[in-house]
Amino acid sequence: WQAGVLLASVLPVVFAANVVRVVALALVTHWFGDAAGQGIIHDFSGILMFLVALGGVMVVDWLVTRRG
Repeated sequence: WQAGVLLASVLPVVFAANVVRVVALALVTHWFGDAAGQGIIHDFSGILMFLVALGGVMVVDWLVTRRG
């Protein structure tokens, strides 16, 4: 059951991380212009999204193994 919960949580965690990335890029583009939203900040936000999603899955794994 632990593997099932972890597998089921991957999609919502990744979706939430991507929503945060899109909102952050939209705000950067709004405040600082198109060039800021398409440059290094865009690449950095992709790496940061990956790390946030990985951390979210690790937290879910920790919670599931702690309960089980």
